[in-house]
Amino acid sequence: MAKLVSNNDLPIKYRLAIASRIVAAVIGGYIFALIAPDFLSASLHTFAGMSQPEALNAGLALSFFIYLIAILVVFSVETATKAWLWILGGCFLFGSLSYAIDGGMPS
Repeated sequence: MAKLVSNNDLPIKYRLAIASRIVAAVIGGYIFALIAPDFLSASLHTFAGMSQPEALNAGLALSFFIYLIAILVVFSVETATKAWLWILGGCFLFGSLSYAIDGGMPS
C-alpha cells in the first residue's frame, strides 16, 4: 500500500508555489478574463463589422472560456513563475492590442 504524505512532510517552497498558482489562477485569471473581452469586442466590431452590442455580447460570452483556459494554463506550466508570466503577458498583450484598436476606452 502506498504511503500517504502528511502536510508536515511538504517543504514550504512547494506550499508557496501552490499558493502562488492558486492566486494566479483566481485573481490573475479573473483580470485576464476582464481585459480579453474588451479586445475581442473591439476587434469584432472593427474588423468583422459586427454591431457594437453584438460584438460586446460575443466578447463577454467568450470571456468564460478565456477564464477557463487561463486556469488550465496556470496549472499546466512547469513553475509558478511561468504561470505568472503567462497571465501577465496575456494581460499586457490583450490590453495593448485593445488600446491600439479602440483607443483604450470601452465604448
